[in-house]
Amino acid sequence: MTEFGKRLKGLRESIPGLDAKGLSVLAGLHPSHVGRIESGSLRNVQAATACALARVLGVSVEWLVLGEGRTPDRERVALSVTRARLAHRPEVRA
Repeated sequence: MTEFGKRLKGLRESIPGLDAKGLSVLAGLHPSHVGRIESGSLRNVQAATACALARVLGVSVEWLVLGEGRTPDRERVALSVTRARLAHRPEVRA
């Protein structure tokens, strides 16, 4: 497992109900993508992928990829994921 994968998994696991498949979908990635990053089977992550994951999680790309900068606050990450979930839901029509 890469350090990037460890950071991603640790952050994802801190959010109740967020599995690797769900995070992949919220970030617009193939459903198995996050799991492959976390396990280390996908070592070369494209910049666009890292940016999409950082956006959904509400963290800086620098922290997610390099571990540099301020450690994310779990409540802020949870709020960012909630926003992403709401934005991803299909419209409810009456």
